[in-house]
This record gives sequence, C-alpha cells and structure tokens, in this order.
Amino acid sequence: MIEGIGEATVPVSPEEALAAVLDLERYRQADHKIGHVKWVRPDATGATVRFRGKMAGMPGPYVVQRIDRSGNRLDVRSVSPGWMNRMVSFEGVIECTPVDGGTRFYHREALTFHGPFRLLEPLLRGWLAKDTPAEVRRIAALLTR
Repeated sequence: MIEGIGEATVPVSPEEALAAVLDLERYRQADHKIGHVKWVRPDATGATVRFRGKMAGMPGPYVVQRIDRSGNRLDVRSVSPGWMNRMVSFEGVIECTPVDGGTRFYHREALTFHGPFRLLEPLLRGWLAKDTPAEVRRIAALLTR
C-alpha cells in the first residue's frame, strides 16, 4: 500500500468545503488524478462517480468510485468492475473539522496494488506522497478565492 496525506486550513465552512469536493468538475481543478468525468450519480448518502483516472500525469482507464458522506467526512473507495479491482484498489478520506478561522481540511488517500501490479508501488510511492499535499494546497487556493 502507498499513501499520501495533506492538510490545510481553509476559510470556508465544512459544508462549503465538502460541497466543493462533491462537485467533481470543480474538484478536478485541484485533484489532477481526475480526468474526464463521465457521470456522477448522487444519492441520499453520497454519490457514485465514473471518471478517467490519471497516475503520475499519465492517463488511465475509466474508474468507478463510491463516495459516502457521514457528517463532515467523506469516505471514498474504488468500486470499479472486474479487472480494475484485481489490479489496484483505492481508498480515501476527507475530514472537514471546524476550527478558528475556517475549516481543517484533512485528506488521506491510499492505493493498494494487487498481484504483479505491486511492482508499481515503489515507482508511485513518492509521487502519491507529494501529490496529495499538493492537491490539498490547490483546493485550499480554490476555496480561498
């Protein structure tokens, strides 16, 4: 498993921060791992989304992810059909906690490669460790405007 963690204080409410994340077209301005968004299907507890993924700037296949909301927290996991889940699994969390001056925006994401695809972990470990904090800086900048 490889992971990236980022954190920032943003000058908006937790509700506004989470709404920005759930607006995938807007959030992809901060998360460069999200390519073309095929669809977003919101429901009572979150959304299921399908988009073209990118790793280290290289385009990949379309993936399906489930986003579940519980209070000020989003839990994201891959639910891609068939071969994609046998290659790599994704899980992420975004927690938005009220603090003086706004909201503490915490984001952790992890990729678990399976079988022979584990060979990719050392190649992508440093990239994800740098990309997640950069993603959080970009969403903080978007929310500050």
